[in-house]
Amino acid sequence: MSKKPFRFILAVVFMAALATSCGKDSEDEKEGEKDKPHTPLPNNTCTVTFIGENESTSTQTILCGGEAKEPKKPPEKLEPGLYVGTPPAYRFDGWFADGATVPFDFDTPIGADTSLRARWTLLSSSSTLVAEVAANNVAAAIEYVNATPGEYTLVLDADVEISNTQTLDRADVQLTIVGARQERSILANNLAAELFRIDKIDATLRLGKNITLKQKNLILGTAVQVNDGKLVMLDGSKITGFTRAVSLAESATSIRNFTMEGGEITGNKDSGNQYWRVGGIHVGGGSTFHMRGGRVSGNFSAFPTPDTPADVFIGSSSAIAEITLSDKAVIGALSLRAMGGMQRPIITIGTTYSGEVSKLHLLGDPNHWTYSERAVIQAETGTLTANDIAKFGLGEFRTEPGSPPISLNHEIAVSGFLVAK
Repeated sequence: MSKKPFRFILAVVFMAALATSCGKDSEDEKEGEKDKPHTPLPNNTCTVTFIGENESTSTQTILCGGEAKEPKKPPEKLEPGLYVGTPPAYRFDGWFADGATVPFDFDTPIGADTSLRARWTLLSSSSTLVAEVAANNVAAAIEYVNATPGEYTLVLDADVEISNTQTLDRADVQLTIVGARQERSILANNLAAELFRIDKIDATLRLGKNITLKQKNLILGTAVQVNDGKLVMLDGSKITGFTRAVSLAESATSIRNFTMEGGEITGNKDSGNQYWRVGGIHVGGGSTFHMRGGRVSGNFSAFPTPDTPADVFIGSSSAIAEITLSDKAVIGALSLRAMGGMQRPIITIGTTYSGEVSKLHLLGDPNHWTYSERAVIQAETGTLTANDIAKFGLGEFRTEPGSPPISLNHEIAVSGFLVAK
């Protein structure tokens, strides 16, 4: 037999054995890979779920092995209902992983889907929840506080519609309304009268954080009518969409005050055809408007032009109407009206006033704005200065019943109409 075929057969057998051996090694390697721990690829993502109050959630999607971004501090923890005094106070302690006793460290790499829960500590629980008043029931809360004098806080966690005027008519009652977690609206629904009315001395309505009074339907209506008592607006409150936001009635015998610590009055419009119409705030004789902060602007009347800026109007009567300005109070258009034989309105400028009045208008017969012993604009302490006057952007002298307006200037304001000589 020739040696060549024999060598060929040996070569074939050797290659087959080698292939079998390599295949087995390859299978062994694959089996070994299965036993090794899985390392996520760089493009794998992990979800971080943040669980807040009432199981509300938000999420972040990050690359596994990366770090989550600490979210904003959640809104103040508030449960809806009517409270005697103020609601329970809580301190936010941070975001916690399940079972953790310390807040999550946001510098920690995250390698899998993770849930973090907001945690609060109760600081005080001296307040009492009024069980007789269901959550978000404004009418029931008003009825309750009118029957039982004291200080109360109504917490809303939903928008509420009102179709009847809500009246505070009990002395020694203070009701503060706040919104839980976000803006909550009290909507006037087909209501042509006032949404709220304050009718008793020492009755106080306070509009607090996250509360907006809003007209649902475009009909005539006032947000708050103060016949006797006090209205307060705090930071985070708002009134919009009404014919008039606030009206302080005219009377020489009752006491009506509106204190604006903060908040905003805007987007209200009076459709009447008189100069004294105002979409914002009407301050009648015998009433006082203390403005310490916030903004009243973007309100209008329909006279003398369809969109005349009309934010605050101070009237003239047998009793003095007064507005005091301090801190960062801002007014768009302020109108003062003088009438023969009546007390002229007064603006008092506080020592801390750093705000502005964009336009100051005078209404009435020029003869009613002549010198008097009482100043129309006066300083809270000391003498009025040119710097005080400069905080007012002077507008027009609008005579009635409708002669062409006269432009005001600071010389007229200081030496003629506004400052006592």
